[in-house]
Amino acid sequence: MFEALSIYASRSSWELVWAAIHRSSIKTSGMNGETSAAASAGPRGSAVPVRACGAGLARAGFTCEPPSKPSDIVPVHGALYQRINRGRPNSMQFDNIDFVIIGAAKSATTWLQTQLQSDPAVYMPDPELHFFSREYSRGEDWYLSQFGEGRRGRTVGEKSNSYLYAPDAAARLHRHLPHAKLIVQLRNPVERAYSNYCMLFRRGEVGADIGNYIDPSLGENARFLGGGHFATHLQSYIDLFGREALLILFFEGVMDDPGAQMARARAHLGLPPRPLAPAGQQKVKDKTVPVVPARLSKRLAWMKPIARPLRGTPPFEAMRELVARKIQYPQLTEDLRKRLNDYYSPSIEVLEQISGQSLSRWYAPASRAGR
Repeated sequence: MFEALSIYASRSSWELVWAAIHRSSIKTSGMNGETSAAASAGPRGSAVPVRACGAGLARAGFTCEPPSKPSDIVPVHGALYQRINRGRPNSMQFDNIDFVIIGAAKSATTWLQTQLQSDPAVYMPDPELHFFSREYSRGEDWYLSQFGEGRRGRTVGEKSNSYLYAPDAAARLHRHLPHAKLIVQLRNPVERAYSNYCMLFRRGEVGADIGNYIDPSLGENARFLGGGHFATHLQSYIDLFGREALLILFFEGVMDDPGAQMARARAHLGLPPRPLAPAGQQKVKDKTVPVVPARLSKRLAWMKPIARPLRGTPPFEAMRELVARKIQYPQLTEDLRKRLNDYYSPSIEVLEQISGQSLSRWYAPASRAGR
């Protein structure tokens, strides 16, 4: 059994290290089942019952002893895992992560990610990991495992829009990645709130009475309106990381001059200039595209794993056209827009001071503000 486990260790690059661990102590178990403490995991020179531990533990300052039986073998995670693997060329560490895009939602951050991913010198996992916001309980090992082998020798980052809004995200991120460069891309909070509403309306999660969700005169709906107080959310990051670590971009830059927008992002990350990638030219999702009605989509949810490989094929698209429909979204009236502008005005003024950029376009009527 030990031989088989030793083979597994070499193949998994020490994702599991066989040591008897109980809380902060490292222990060995005798053949009679009695447990005796070998040493604390902290001091160098501690004895660890590890089978064929090799140079990894020796580098961490431990003396290796073979376990007396299979029950002595358990996984090692967290801080000890980081200590054992530090310096190994193939192990992922927090130090390997160079940047994080922290938001904002509905602000063309997917376009930003797609453009960065098109550069062979950049590595970003595709999904939003949400580790420092929603998934922190999964642990460090889970987070680091999301960065594949392809990251080696490249500038590494990730994007999770929830980091901008989650109360604990800034502190957690700074605890693990104090060296990271940050990018945030923001959109007129009025347009962002309406776009968020339209997305949920398309999914069938909200009703047609738009005022019930985004009219500030009816009370602040944190789900739709709270996210637009960008200055408040950013201040936590500035206090921890410093203003120089944070690049503040705006949605209008993507629409007006996407090349210049990406040039600023790349310069912030220390990357050389590069032309825009043809793929990913679409800057925002087009809400006028016909979609499968929400009720029908829910009924067909069980088929998604089967249909996913067929997406983009002529038969799939032909079938989709038979059931997809254009959605008539409730309109954002000028009166409601004005109430939202007044509501966000104090926050926008502070954001202008933080960013050093004029946001006068955000106060303009809809015909000039852009959608």
